[in-house]
Amino acid sequence: MSKKWSIYIKPYLEKPEIVVKYLSRYTYQIAISNTRIIKVDEHHVYFHWKDYADNNQKKIMKLESVEFLHRFLIHVLPGGFMRIRHYGFLANCVRQVRVTLLRQLLKLTNSLPRGVKKVIKPCEPERLTCVCPACH
Repeated sequence: MSKKWSIYIKPYLEKPEIVVKYLSRYTYQIAISNTRIIKVDEHHVYFHWKDYADNNQKKIMKLESVEFLHRFLIHVLPGGFMRIRHYGFLANCVRQVRVTLLRQLLKLTNSLPRGVKKVIKPCEPERLTCVCPACH
């Protein structure tokens, strides 16, 4: 925490959906799921990975056990940190209603999800509020 750091972001601003797709691979998943691990022996770990640079080809990687653990532990959050949670218009309890309303207000009718055809009228604020079950 004492080291200064900055984020390097490649210039993908002309296509924001690429940034969202890239980040979505990392925000909701653990570092590696059990289903991707093929084999573990005394010295190596074998697992599936997807090569996005090679037309999303599924490949097998073999790493030494220590290197695998090193890469895995890079993804473990330090004490006191939390995974990404969504509040506001992206909170689970109000997302569908609010995103649809935002699209209508921004006049993005051609990009509405399939099945959403009706205009959703704004509800009372207390109905759209998502309350945290732990701290209320």
